[in-house]
Amino acid sequence: MSDAIIQLFAIVALVVLAGQHYGNACSAKGRADRAICLIFAVLPLVQLIPLPPSIWKVLPGRQPLDEATALLNAASAWRPLSVATEATWLSVLSILPALAVFWAVSRLDNRRRRWLSLLALGVGALSVLVGLLQVAQGPNSPLRFYPITNPTEAVGFFANRNHFAALLYVLLLLAAAWSIQTVNRFTRTPRRHRFDPQVILPMLGAVALVIVIVATQTFTRSRAGLGLTIAALLGAALLSVGRIGGGHKSFSSRVVMGAGMIGVVLAIQFALYRILERFDADPLADARIPFARNTLEAAMAHFPFGSGLGSFVPVYGLFEPAKDAILDTFANRAHNDFLEFGLETGVLGMVMLVIFAIWFVARGTVAWRASSDAGSDIDVLLPRAATMAVALLLVHALVDYPLRTAAILTMFAFACGLLVPAAHDATARINQRPTPPPPQKPSSNAPGERSATRSTISDWPQIPFDNSPATNPAVQPAPTTPGDRWRAPTPWPQAWLDAPEQRHNARGHFAVRPPRDLSDDDDQT
Repeated sequence: MSDAIIQLFAIVALVVLAGQHYGNACSAKGRADRAICLIFAVLPLVQLIPLPPSIWKVLPGRQPLDEATALLNAASAWRPLSVATEATWLSVLSILPALAVFWAVSRLDNRRRRWLSLLALGVGALSVLVGLLQVAQGPNSPLRFYPITNPTEAVGFFANRNHFAALLYVLLLLAAAWSIQTVNRFTRTPRRHRFDPQVILPMLGAVALVIVIVATQTFTRSRAGLGLTIAALLGAALLSVGRIGGGHKSFSSRVVMGAGMIGVVLAIQFALYRILERFDADPLADARIPFARNTLEAAMAHFPFGSGLGSFVPVYGLFEPAKDAILDTFANRAHNDFLEFGLETGVLGMVMLVIFAIWFVARGTVAWRASSDAGSDIDVLLPRAATMAVALLLVHALVDYPLRTAAILTMFAFACGLLVPAAHDATARINQRPTPPPPQKPSSNAPGERSATRSTISDWPQIPFDNSPATNPAVQPAPTTPGDRWRAPTPWPQAWLDAPEQRHNARGHFAVRPPRDLSDDDDQT
């Protein structure tokens, strides 16, 4: 039900985005980014096109299906390329949330991207709290939302500790980016204002979040998660290379690394022995090796067209020998997303991965060459953190299947969206408006005619503030009678000094003058 809900919202979002796309102009680079993303959504649709029996029967790996259809007297029916049609349709729906997130983020400006990253950190912090409570309450915790789960580890809102670990190291990179931003702001603030709440509290919150995420990672006891978290910490120290932070990059990097070390020290106090237990077993004895070997054999049997997205479970069962079978269990995933993707998509899927790799390298290079000279540090740090997040998730996909879950695939799409150049901010659009031409001086017109151009302050005569008649001949002594004072062309500073009705006396109190006698003045205005 949870997947169905977000897929429904994704359909609505895609309809809105499509309407905005055709209503507004789009750059060539933006169209290329979205076209690459749409290829991954079109692939399962291509696998669902019905084919005549003369074609699909000769496709590699279709002999078991051909025999089954012959027993059912359905050998003459048209069938698609996929051997599991229903699973492929579900794969189409599962791609929609990630597609909607990528398309939406690629259209956002930097200010909205910052808020979205903070929203992701907020939801992640809530998941961290749930994971810590799960460990504290034990295997029977009511906060474990799935019957099939890891009962002794922190899993957050997931069922698998490895998926929760993937979320944590992605959040660690986002939190590290905000930590560097707040530390740089702290160091650039004048010393007398450094401990103002609006300066010190964001920095403390970001650094504390880094500490908590690192400490929580140890409670997942995911071997891949722990290793990739160390890589994320090392990468976080490199986020501020180049022209970032106005010369304070070394200090901000040390703060992030120090926060990570504090998280490790805190976690060791409680989870050291539980972590060591995970490394007691020989990694070569893990079931991932036979999974990979059998998946590769199945992929070669269905080469070059693949078996269809979502068809791993029925296809793998045909190639799993009895010696690799585990009692009362079945292989739901290959624990290697690249092998599983190759089995299901064939050559076309491999070509798509190469296209994505080229796009990712190009966008990542632009992100790391950018500087914060013309904008905020966080607008450069977030794309760099997104580059590392995508790379770590791809490495994790070599030994697990993090991208097969809706939440991690959506975070992957969010990180890819951050690599697309942001739309111009409202402030940037204002700054890019053409400056109005300088005001022209009024032309000399005939007596009695008004000037066609309104005079400006720069056209007024500049009167010096030294208003003594001896040094400034243009200044004459102020008239003594009240009526003449209003008529005389006294310069503005002297008139201002003589006009106020209230003045300070020697003690600092207000001394009120009596009202002027204007009875002999014709101009009462």
